[in-house]
Amino acid sequence: MKKIPFITAVLVLVLINTQAFCANTDHDPKENDGPGVWNISRFGARNDGKTLNTQSIQNAIDACAQAGGGVVFVPAGTFISGPLFLRSNVELYLTRGAVLKGSPNLNDYPPVDIDLQGFAGKRYASLITGIGLKNVSVTGDGIIDGNGDVWMKAVEVSREISARKKNNQSLDGLPGVSPLKYGRPRIINLFDCQNVLIRGVTLQNSPAWTLHPVMCDHVIIERVTVLNPYESYNSDGINPTSCNDVLITGCFVDTGDDGITLKSGSDWKNSHLLKPCENIVISDCIVKHAHGGVVVGTEIAGHIRNVTISNCVFDGTRSGIRLKTVPGMTSVIENFRASNIVMRRTEVALGIRIISERWKQNPEFDYNATFRNIHFSNITATRSRCAMMIDCIPEMQVENLWLNDLFIEADKGMDIQWGSQIYMSNVVVDAPGPALVAKNITDMEIRRFCDPNPTEHIPVIQLENITDAWIHSNKPASGTDVFIEMVGHSNKSVVCSDNVIPAGTIEKVITNQPATNWSMGWIYPWTLTSVVTRKEAFKNTPNLYLPVPPIVRETIDTVLDQDAIDEITSILRIEENGMDIYKIDTRRNNKPCKLEISENGKFYEK
Repeated sequence: MKKIPFITAVLVLVLINTQAFCANTDHDPKENDGPGVWNISRFGARNDGKTLNTQSIQNAIDACAQAGGGVVFVPAGTFISGPLFLRSNVELYLTRGAVLKGSPNLNDYPPVDIDLQGFAGKRYASLITGIGLKNVSVTGDGIIDGNGDVWMKAVEVSREISARKKNNQSLDGLPGVSPLKYGRPRIINLFDCQNVLIRGVTLQNSPAWTLHPVMCDHVIIERVTVLNPYESYNSDGINPTSCNDVLITGCFVDTGDDGITLKSGSDWKNSHLLKPCENIVISDCIVKHAHGGVVVGTEIAGHIRNVTISNCVFDGTRSGIRLKTVPGMTSVIENFRASNIVMRRTEVALGIRIISERWKQNPEFDYNATFRNIHFSNITATRSRCAMMIDCIPEMQVENLWLNDLFIEADKGMDIQWGSQIYMSNVVVDAPGPALVAKNITDMEIRRFCDPNPTEHIPVIQLENITDAWIHSNKPASGTDVFIEMVGHSNKSVVCSDNVIPAGTIEKVITNQPATNWSMGWIYPWTLTSVVTRKEAFKNTPNLYLPVPPIVRETIDTVLDQDAIDEITSILRIEENGMDIYKIDTRRNNKPCKLEISENGKFYEK
């Protein structure tokens, strides 16, 4: 008997289990009062954009559920509402022209007890909430608007209160306490549900994470659009957490935080009780302006496994694909494949990271996270700042990593530290400096690796503390001075064979010191957004924000020299009307201040 591939079987099961209960989801918007359809207008909901309709819409949902299930129909117009609680066997359908918008009054959002990351606690109820449901869906061509501006202003007020208290400053003009008593809501938050369908809707202006299924099984997220401002806080797009059998397909995400993120909880002390996030298919999606196209982690104490990503485009995201965790998570990321991906303007095209700086001194943490069976293939990335950054530690390494058929154009090449069974084939990295820096690797194969535009006097490949490596069947580009540089005497059993070496090129040299300091660790891409940088550090570290164009750098230096700002907290590069814009978050006189500098050096203060 012919065996069905594992991931195909998973996908078939997802489709069968989920679509069986919602075969008639493509409704004719005109048929909104037929049998099995509950029109919210018949329950008193008004589409004037002013009336609070929470109770009317909830009554329609409850009546539908009490009748055994059906469709709750949202007609055209703007309906203001507080949190709504879905029921089993109910489909919330928003017709074209319908807008369900969250109330601007924070008091309209009651707290709920819910477990989101392995820790139970209170959080404001989400605009669409479902707990312990079966056969539930949100569909249609309408819009669900989280009214996130209200929540973002509350966040800014809370942060300003904290900053002033820290500096013993007056709270004049501010409330005495934070306006946020609990964690911010999502637009859609489903917890412990089975047979979930989210299709066709646009989710915008989220207060925090946008679409967040937690501990759900058999989930389809199809043709969903997520639109959140670049500057919004924690506005992740689609975040399955500890979910099984998930299909995310045909989605468009443009947001201010991670685009599509997989998590499995952060309660590292009880990781054995957490549910893994597994059997995940992500395909045919576009992600723009997010922190990451697809991100796995940081909270993965319950493990992530059996994931495929294919036929996606990531445009202007800080990272293309990033896998990350921290010591103590007891994390396993395994059986992960990404193929047929196009990226443009990423900070880091591909990344795997153990975030260890703040945790190394904690004796409670177990250093036993594992990345294994990771495959990247058929990937094109252009205008990236860094081609690949794999930053592991001795106790927590990447195992069985395959890189096949990659073309990456970047300002910095690949940097791989700590791993075993690393295999490369048909990889082109067009970057100044070494195209590949590899350290502390056991069992490595490099085949058909090339930098088409080698840097003068700089090796293409730089190796340090490598054991059992086979570098073969390569053809360095004409003009290459040194193909392989072996740093120090800690490399063992490195075999070079069948390489086609151009005239004037040295195949391999052994040196005591690396030719350049290109292995800069995560300070290169990640300081951009995650580390507060005093202006003195900025001035004294000329490579900190490279490769910001010189004219932009000169403008930043001028502003710093004039003492116009106290510190830089982040720099974000985005594209507007075909031009790079550098959005800079700063503080002036201990107050937040936003600056913008265009690629031609023109300065704006927001």
